[in-house]
Amino acid sequence: MAYTVEEKQVPFKFQYNGVPYKCIKAGQVFQAQWVPGQATASIFTRIAPETEDGTLENPITAARGMEYTYGLYYRDREDGKIYLCKRGEETGTVTLQYLPHELIGHYFEVVT
Repeated sequence: MAYTVEEKQVPFKFQYNGVPYKCIKAGQVFQAQWVPGQATASIFTRIAPETEDGTLENPITAARGMEYTYGLYYRDREDGKIYLCKRGEETGTVTLQYLPHELIGHYFEVVT
């Protein structure tokens, strides 16, 4: 069964296996066999759980294929450190297929 995301529903947010995602664009037709992952990165992007607000005290747990927001803090599960998403004067969001420790000096600064 197919399901189409209407304009008013974007960003359409949902969970798959307990992980939050959003649909990238309106007009997307969902198929049952299309599940979030690297093969569907142009359709879905991983987003932060609502319980993590990106402050230094409550950083967002980083993941590959996640939408990162400039100016927020992220905890990298692989090294346990906290990073600030920062790239010059950039604002807004960026979806990255790498973790913060792999992009130091490009998209992230080490905080702790």
